[in-house]
Amino acid sequence: MNIKAATMLRKTAFVIILVATVVISFFPVVWMFLTSLKTSTEIYAFPVVYIPTKLTIQNYVDVFTQNRLARFFFNSVLVGSVATMVCLAVSSLAAYGLSRFRVRNNLLILVIILGFSTFPFIASVIPLFDVLRRLRMLNTYFSLMLPYIAFNIPFSVWLSFAYFKEFPLSIEDAAKIDGCSRLGTLWRIFYPLSAPVLSSVAIVTFINCWNEFIFALILISKPQMRTIPAGIALYPGEYSFPWETISAGAVVATLPIIFFIVFFQKKIISGLTRGAVKG
Repeated sequence: MNIKAATMLRKTAFVIILVATVVISFFPVVWMFLTSLKTSTEIYAFPVVYIPTKLTIQNYVDVFTQNRLARFFFNSVLVGSVATMVCLAVSSLAAYGLSRFRVRNNLLILVIILGFSTFPFIASVIPLFDVLRRLRMLNTYFSLMLPYIAFNIPFSVWLSFAYFKEFPLSIEDAAKIDGCSRLGTLWRIFYPLSAPVLSSVAIVTFINCWNEFIFALILISKPQMRTIPAGIALYPGEYSFPWETISAGAVVATLPIIFFIVFFQKKIISGLTRGAVKG
C-alpha cells in the first residue's frame, strides 16, 4: 500500500469514527425530541415507531398548563441567575486580591480553594439539610442559592486568577495616574478586559445551577418551589410513567442552555476587542 492510499484510508477511518461519535452522542437528544411529538399510543406501540406519523404539540401544551413547567422554569432562572451573579462578584474580587496583593502563601490558599471543589456534593447534603432546617430556610430560594454559590466559587476563582495574573502592571499604573481607585480599576479596566473569562465563568456556573439535581430534590419539597430537573424527575406517578410529558419538559429545559451559550459566545468575542491603556 502506497503512502497516498494509506493517508486516504486514515482520513476515511477518522471520518467514519467522527460521524459515528456524533450520531451516538446526539441520538438520545433526537429521540427525546421525537418522543415529545408523539402520542402515547405511538410511544408504546410495537413494533417501535421511530418517527411520529402524526406530529402533535399537545405534550408541550400539557406540560405548561397541567404540570407546572412554567413555574419550574421561573425558579431555575431566578436561582441560577442570582447564584451566578453573586459567584461572579465574589470570585472576581477574590481572584483580583490574590493576583495583585502580596498575600503570604497565596498559592496554598488557592490549593485549599481548589480542594473544596473536589469535595463531593452528596457528602454535604445531609449536614446542609440539618443546618437549613434549624435555620428554617428549607423550601426557599436561598436554600438552593447558598450551596450553588459555595460549590461554584472555587473553580471560578481559579479561572479568574489565572487570567488576572497575566495582566501587565502597566495597566494598573496607567489607571492610577488617571485617578482610579482599586475598585475603579477593577470595574473600569479589569472587568471589560476580562469579558472572555468572566463570560466563561458565568456560563459554567449558570449551567451547573440549571442542571443541579440532588440539592434541588432534597432541600425543596414544595412543588411550587422546585427547579426544572427536580420538577421533571417527579412527573412519574406510582402507576404511570408519562414519557411524552417528560420528553417535552426535557426539550424545553434544554433549549435555554443552547441559546445561553450561543449568546455568550458573541460576548466573548466582543470582549477581546476592547482596549486597555489610553493614548
